[in-house]
Amino acid sequence: MKKIFLFLIFSLIHIQNVHASCFDSLKKDFFSQFPNEGSVTLSTGEVVNLPTHFIDAEGINVIGTVSLEYAERNIKNKNLKPMILPGNRVLAFFTLILTKEHDFGPHNDFGVNIIVKSEDSKVREDSRGPRLALANTAIATDLFGDLPISNQADREVWGLKKSDVQFRIKEEGSRRLIEMGNADGTIMVLDFEISKFIPAVPLVMKTFIYSVADQTRVAPTFFKGKFKMQPGASHGSIYFNKNHEDGARLTSMDFRPLIWQYSSHIQGVYLREVDR
Repeated sequence: MKKIFLFLIFSLIHIQNVHASCFDSLKKDFFSQFPNEGSVTLSTGEVVNLPTHFIDAEGINVIGTVSLEYAERNIKNKNLKPMILPGNRVLAFFTLILTKEHDFGPHNDFGVNIIVKSEDSKVREDSRGPRLALANTAIATDLFGDLPISNQADREVWGLKKSDVQFRIKEEGSRRLIEMGNADGTIMVLDFEISKFIPAVPLVMKTFIYSVADQTRVAPTFFKGKFKMQPGASHGSIYFNKNHEDGARLTSMDFRPLIWQYSSHIQGVYLREVDR
């Protein structure tokens, strides 16, 4: 496990350094690189223009591993392979995005993602956006959000499985305390301390997110921001409520954190689904 841990640390640091050079060139014209892709009318009657933009957000990512049994239970597409590590552990990450400015308005989202290797030709052939962006692929097994139009768009436009929740967010200096729940009670509590000593590094990324419900559909996302990699499990904690249906399901993945990551000044776009 120590070797895995060190490999992840050095790999992620290297990735950030390599791609920092392309960040400056995107500062002024990031959104202009993504032309209008039309619009979609939701079942609610609301119109969503594509791509959608988040203009200012901060995020907390937790990179770690889940059980192989959990990954196999959720991956049904034969073209998607989990990244299996020694001990039958599978690479995964949690993402909490606190969006201050967005086409839909301010909102918050939490997602659980299994990192996969894709043999899907439509992912390989999608060339939209900056060529120098780091690309990765994942399956979103659970998504939660607190803004109805955002949740509905994720379900209808990209086929993502997403639940309606509420967030309570408390900021105390560099500390973030986030509680997520619904009418049935608390689902998750995340407690995180932003390091004052680790520098923020710019990064541009392209992510293909498959829905666990329909693993033939993809939500391509580009985003840029400044990231702090905080190795080790001691920078924060995550609690899942085993007495809540959603919390029990999240507990079953047996998530073990390796690296915490804080991102600020995030800008990004959600593109139209890749053509089949």
